[in-house]
Amino acid sequence: MLGGAGLLGLAVFYMMHRALVDDAYITLVQVRTLAEHGQWGLIPGHQSNTATSPLNVLVLAAVTLVVRDPVVATGVVYVATSVGLAWALTDLGRSTGTGLRLAVVGTPLLLLNPLLASTMGLETNLAVTLVMSLTAAAARGSVRGFGLLGGALLLTRLDLVVVVGVLAVATPAVRRRLGAAAGWATLVCLPWFMFSWVVLGSVVPDTLLIKQDAHWGNLATALFTRYDHPYKLAVVGATTAAAIGLVALAAWPWWRRWREVPASGAVAATGLAGIAYMLTFKVLGVPPFFWYYGVPLACLSVCAATLACALPLRWSTRWARLAGFAVAAAGLSPMLLSWTLDAGHVPLAGALVRGNWALPGQYARIGERLPHLVGNLPVHSPGEIGDLLYHCNCTMVDKFSDRALLAPAIEQRQDSSWLYRLNYLWLDPSTLHRIRTPLRLAWQRGPDRAAPGWDVSGPQRGQGHLALLPSTRLSGLSDPTRTVIVIGSQPARGQPRAAPRHHGK
Repeated sequence: MLGGAGLLGLAVFYMMHRALVDDAYITLVQVRTLAEHGQWGLIPGHQSNTATSPLNVLVLAAVTLVVRDPVVATGVVYVATSVGLAWALTDLGRSTGTGLRLAVVGTPLLLLNPLLASTMGLETNLAVTLVMSLTAAAARGSVRGFGLLGGALLLTRLDLVVVVGVLAVATPAVRRRLGAAAGWATLVCLPWFMFSWVVLGSVVPDTLLIKQDAHWGNLATALFTRYDHPYKLAVVGATTAAAIGLVALAAWPWWRRWREVPASGAVAATGLAGIAYMLTFKVLGVPPFFWYYGVPLACLSVCAATLACALPLRWSTRWARLAGFAVAAAGLSPMLLSWTLDAGHVPLAGALVRGNWALPGQYARIGERLPHLVGNLPVHSPGEIGDLLYHCNCTMVDKFSDRALLAPAIEQRQDSSWLYRLNYLWLDPSTLHRIRTPLRLAWQRGPDRAAPGWDVSGPQRGQGHLALLPSTRLSGLSDPTRTVIVIGSQPARGQPRAAPRHHGK
């Protein structure tokens, strides 16, 4: 089973390795900076604290030191987490009485989920594997294992404390020894949080500020109103198993009495934890980035997988076996259909679910061209920075890479909230100095084949055009008809081309 999970993970990585979304490339830039320069941030020499998942960055950087390529490191870690997921589900199967069946059904339900696959490079798949491992530890009543895994989850994403908390309260063995579990968790995560607080200037990464300042979409409905139109099959495939899991969760008071499934309470608690986690994002007021749905979908999907495996155990009849098979097939079939019909290319040119302004290949070509146009001059990003910065390996600036741009927001939050004052206790925003950017990449409506620059396309904004503009002419860029001096893939009249420089990753 573990070998099969590894092969399936490798196949999914191959399909996705050219289709990573822009935020995944933000992570990979942080990984490269840490692995090659030993610094925490996107740009060498400019510290920032915008890595939402410290554990993901640290693990990927450690592997990058060996394989020398962050994308290859992503594949290695993804295959490893795929094997870890199968291991965790096998362990959970032993505790719940569903045996190896749970891993056989649950592993493909999670690895082939189009939305989860589209988060590759982000921390979502690592978080899912750790959540399933935490559920297995809760099911077997291991307090130390629960605490250690809970600490690892907090390092993966601090907001996953909601999942850890719900499972801790719902598990009698852990609840009775809550202090011991908390002690083991603290042992794992406290050193990093103290380092982040004192050295990096905040316990909670600055991404919380960045995301809360972005106002678009409704988290409660966006999966079906924002992402459903361009990716209907992928959204159906991603949510069908979770919908079955909701039914299983609602029926849990009935099937929890089955002696054949003795530790089903841990599975049900995981489903409730996923729902609570989704509600936390709603309370935080963040926009509906699609990867926020990953952990809740996974938590509910494992409820569906457990029900599919438990039905034949409850009634040893042909009809019960057929019912279990039907539940599993109903969850898996839409996923397979979305991969088949949405693929288009092998490997994929774009993730099955995404929201970026350009395809990864378009951003990569622009990023590889930029150093020859701008030399050593810093460039302000057009609003998406990961893919461009990864491929240009230059000085590209926005709130993710230049903390000084966040200084006003940090000061405002410090004035209005004692929690933010505590979070930024060791940071003085007045000491932050902005990186001056004489040039800026700007997105305009397109295509515009007559103007220098690059035509791009994305599902949310449609056809666009990226142009390299002098920063002194930024006013009025929202007007696509405005005439501007452009430095792009072709030099504008009277505008000298910047001297090229040698460039390499």
